[in-house]
Formats: sequence, C-alpha cells, structure tokens
Amino acid sequence: MKKLIFCLSIALVAIGAAAQEVQPSDSTIVREQIDSVTVSARRKTVNLRSDRLVVSLDGIEKDGKNAADMLKLAPSLTVSNSGISMAGRDKVLVYIDNRQLVYSGAELVSYLSSMPAGKLKKITVMSMPSSGQDAEGNIAVVRITTSHRDGWFGMLNASYGLNSYSSYMGSAYLSYGTGRFQMDGRLSYDDLKSKNVTDSKAFYPATTVSTYNPRAVSSLGADLDLTMRYKAGERTWLTLTLAAPLVDRSETKDIENRAEYYSTRLDSCLVSDGIYRSRRGQFNSGLYLDHEFSEYASLSFKANYLRRQDENTRDFISVMEHEDGDSPEEHYETAGKTRYDILTASADLQFDLWGIPFTAGGKLSHIKTGSDDKYTGTVEQSNRFDYTENIGAVYLQGEKYWRHVQLSAGLRAEFSGTENANSEMPETYRRRYANLFPSASAMYRFGKDDSHSLSLQYSRRIGRPAYRYLNPFKKYQTKYSYTSGNPDLSPSFYNLVDLSYMYGDFLMIRGYYNGNTGKIGSLVNLDKSDTDKIIEYADNYLDVHSFGINLYAIANPAKWYSIVFQGDVSYDRYLSRVERFQDVSGFCGSLWLQQNFNILDGLQASISAVDYLPSVSDYRRREHAFGLDLKLEYYHRKTGLGISAELTDLLGTAEPRYSYVSDGVKLEYDNHYDSRSLMISLSWSFGTRQRQRPARASNTEERSRL
Repeated sequence: MKKLIFCLSIALVAIGAAAQEVQPSDSTIVREQIDSVTVSARRKTVNLRSDRLVVSLDGIEKDGKNAADMLKLAPSLTVSNSGISMAGRDKVLVYIDNRQLVYSGAELVSYLSSMPAGKLKKITVMSMPSSGQDAEGNIAVVRITTSHRDGWFGMLNASYGLNSYSSYMGSAYLSYGTGRFQMDGRLSYDDLKSKNVTDSKAFYPATTVSTYNPRAVSSLGADLDLTMRYKAGERTWLTLTLAAPLVDRSETKDIENRAEYYSTRLDSCLVSDGIYRSRRGQFNSGLYLDHEFSEYASLSFKANYLRRQDENTRDFISVMEHEDGDSPEEHYETAGKTRYDILTASADLQFDLWGIPFTAGGKLSHIKTGSDDKYTGTVEQSNRFDYTENIGAVYLQGEKYWRHVQLSAGLRAEFSGTENANSEMPETYRRRYANLFPSASAMYRFGKDDSHSLSLQYSRRIGRPAYRYLNPFKKYQTKYSYTSGNPDLSPSFYNLVDLSYMYGDFLMIRGYYNGNTGKIGSLVNLDKSDTDKIIEYADNYLDVHSFGINLYAIANPAKWYSIVFQGDVSYDRYLSRVERFQDVSGFCGSLWLQQNFNILDGLQASISAVDYLPSVSDYRRREHAFGLDLKLEYYHRKTGLGISAELTDLLGTAEPRYSYVSDGVKLEYDNHYDSRSLMISLSWSFGTRQRQRPARASNTEERSRL
C-alpha cells in the first residue's frame, strides 16, 4: 500500500508540475525524457486525431537511441523487455513503413532495439484500427514512418544477460540507399537461458495436490531480415522482403517435476521429469507494388507467402512414489510436426471523391495447415489433422476534415470458409460465414491554440481461433495431464468503444469499453471427483465486458529531471459459458512510474516502477505485485559508441500469484519467469539517415494466429 500511495503522490505532483511549467502555446519549447529518451522539440510533439495518435520525431534528439526508445514517447503504450502492450488491447502489431514485423513479444523489442532512432520520422498509434485493417482481434496498431538520405547507415549491438544463467545476444543492422535503390538488412543472434518455475496447489474436497516444476529453458536463434526497394518509375516503387530464421531451436528441461497428494498427510508423489525440444523453420516473403497516379490518388498491391514447419517432442519418465515402495518407471513420448502454408494478396486504392479522401480495397487469403502427431506410452496414439481456411474481404473507408472537426467512417465485409479433417474422427468440420465490420470515429479540437482534443471511436471486430487451438490431439505433459484443441471452435466477436481526451501533448485520458462474445481460450479444467484428471482444453469459454480508464502524464520539473506516469483501472465481468467455471467480476489495475535523470552530457539514468493492483484478470484473480527496474547508459556522440547496464525486477516481486475455480476446485499458482536479471549492452551507430517507401504486408491477420 505504501508503494501505491507513493506512486499516486508522484503522479499528482507530475500532473501539477506539467500544468504549471508547460503552457499550451506553439512557441513553447518542451524538453522531455522518457526511459532515458531525451526529447527536444517544438510543440506539438503529440497530436490526437479522430482515429489515431501521431508522434512527430522531427527535431527530437536521437543520438544513441533506437526505435524501441522512440516508442516510449507514445501515450498509452507500455514498452518493456518482454514486449509492447496497450491497456484494453490484447495485442499490439508494429509496422515499419506499413510493413508488419513478423516478430512479437521479446523478439519484437529486440528487433526495434537494433534499429537506430535516426531512421525514424514519426510514430502513428491506432488504438482501434480502421476498416482498411484486417478485422482480426482486439488489437492496437503502431506504424513507424522512416526517412532517409543516400548512403550507408547502420548499428551494431552486443549484450550479455545474467539471471539464473548467462545469455548472449547480438545484432547487426545495415541500410544503404541511392536515388533509385534502397536496401535494409538485419542479422541477429540470441543464445538465451533462464530458469522458470511453476508452483501450484489444487484444493479438492478430500485431497490437496501440490505441484512444483522448476525448468531450465534455453533457446538458440539466428534471424535474417532483408528488404529491397527499387524505383521503377517516377511514381512507382517495387519492394521485395525476405525473412527467415537461420537457426531456431529450444529446449525445456525439467529440473524437478513433482505432484504431491495430501489428505491428512503426504500420501503419494507423482514424478514426471522430462525434456521438451522444438525446432522451427519459417520463410516469409513479400512482393509490393506502390504507384502514385497523382497527389490525391495511389494504388498499392501486395502479395505475401509464408511457409513454416514446427517439430517438437516431449520425452518424460513417470514414477509414483509411495511409503510402501515406488511404482515401476514408465517412459512416455509425444512428438509432432506441423506445417503452415499461408498465401495472401491484397490491393488498396486511395482517391478523392466530392472532396472527400477515400480508401477502398480487397484481400484474398488461403491458409492450409497439416499436423502429424504421435503419443507413445501405455497405449500408442497417432493422428493426422488438416485445416484449410479461405477468406475474402472488401472495404471502403472515408474521412472528412474541417477546422476543428474530423470525421471518419468505414465498412469492411469478410467472407470466410473453413474445413478441417481429423484422422481419428470420421466427420469433417465445415463452416461458412459472412460478416460486416463497421468502424467510425470523430474528433473535435477546442480551447486556446486548439490545446484540447476529444475523440470518440467505435469498431466491430472478429476473433478467429489460433491454429494450435483447433488440433484435437492430446499432448501429454504428465501421464495424467494433457492439452487438447477443439476443431469445432466458433469465432468470437468484439464491440469496442474508445473516448480520448488530450491536453497539449503531456496529458491524455482514455476511456474504453471492450465487449467480447464467445471469447476463445485454452483453460485448465479440473474435476473435483478425479484428482488425476487435469486437461487444458480450448473452447469459447467466456463473454467479457470491460470498462476502463487510462491516464498518461509527463512533466519536466527541472532540465535534468523528467517524470512519466501511466495508470490503468478497469471493471471487468467474465461470464462463463460452461458450468465448470464460475462468473467472475471485479476491478483490474496497474500503475507505472518512470523517473529520468540527465547526469552529464551523454550520461543518463532511469528508475521505473510498476504496481500491479489486486485484480480480476481473464477469469482469474491476481494478487498484488511490484516491479522495480534501474538503468544507466552512456553515449559518446563523436564515435557513436554506447554502453548501458540495466537491472530488471530488482526486488524479485514482479510476478503476481493467481487463483481461479474449476468445477468447485480452487487452483492457486505462481509462475516465475526469471525476470530478475542484469543486462549489459554495447552499441555502435554509424552512417547517415535513410528513408523507406511503404510496403504493406497482406498476411497480418494470418501470422498473428500462428
């Protein structure tokens, strides 16, 4: 509670200081620093529009910074080593000049950290995508626009990480441009190790089952990402993109995997030690054509092909320990291969009609996956699962500007057909459906120098199941517990509303409503009459209603000191669609505070604190947690050399404890992901800035479900 009061007090001071120190005037010079990112720019750096938030990076100090640092300037975004998130959204997609990055989570942040900030011109954040975007998912979209000059530009990074084990990371980013040709390439290498621990208790009517499973996790990866652009005419650009992992394999080894059964005392213990190994090969290519007919009309065509193959095995032994002796050792193995082929093509036309800018387009996608799985144990099982999906879409989007008002509206129609066949079952699941997805937004500016902005947005969207949720094969973790998909899953639907207010570019308040009907999830199902029956099964479990408010504020009480506060509170209702789970409702919230210090020229420090309030979170109850991070970095402008040291989760208290009830059985669990760590990084930036032309990926939605 003391930490919570401290965060709230600092936030109020920050808002008050911002209101006193920065007045809404176009001539005001604002100096901002967020997570060691120094900003020196004329107002307004951040502009709220009807359907987006635009952060202008012209004139902002970028020496020694990278693209991930620049994203921390955008209100409502949270950037950490584990990924990029936004309050009220399940996922954030990131585009570089409208070309979606194929990475997510920590890999996405690693990619952005390897890109020099000198390439960036502006950042556009859409908390609710328009009709021109795929209608898939409760997502936010971030679009990074770059600039260029002819010549070479690059950045080298090397990092050493220490948690329970040591990790090594490195990347090389290089771009080259002439008047007609541009090339960007990135090569990365990661050798990562960590210790993850799962500790849970399940309270049955007559028995308590306590599970303890620490694991050593290691992964080795090397990725190549290449983009080439050629100016084929005065107003025509051709773009080719290639992305492929040179190495991508991982291993998770049980240090210990014990399930202890208690009544009045310890009755027995199930030992299930094993190793999970996986290999992945993915090739993703894109071909893009962009042509400008005039200042007001343009055509964009894109085609993408993705091929991926996953291989995984889990070998484990099983022994039941009793006072009167142990059972014979049993050996089990689950092995699987999955292949994905995704082909997409789309076209977008921009034009003016009756003085109104319109965008119209269409998209076709074909997805085919095939899985071969095998289980060897007391009995042998095997299965072949094939899934095919075809989607066609058309849309129309228009917007109108006045002096103080901006309106935007669009409609997207999608036509879907799916078919899946399972060798263990005679029937084939087929589904055909068509849906309309409207979107609308309005923005009004008022006050002196238009310093106040108010926007309202609405969108209807669809949630299609991830491909892994459809495969019904049972993948065993122990001899009793397994995960299984559901080939008969239905899509879920979202109704989203956002109301945002911005004062200047240092205070933003965003209210939101998220309604999700038939939410898809993979939940652990317990049976109160059978302690050995632990099944993780995919289904349309929930209807969700969430009402939330997000606050962002930044202030500069002194030239050498800046502070950023972000808080989010929501009231969530999770209504169960199955008898096994209860309805759950309550508040969810988090507070984030960051203080930044300019110690000397080129030497900066930051302190970040996040307070997770006791909350309801996706059918579970989450206990209080608190995270504290420290970072010190130095950049030498003449040589372009930089060094940084970062301590993450200094107190080791950032992982919350969760609980929920299944079939009357209460489950409490902790998942510790070795987040307390030290990271030391070296970097070298060189060359001149460059610019890229738009290249919009057509398989955004399909990749998000892998």
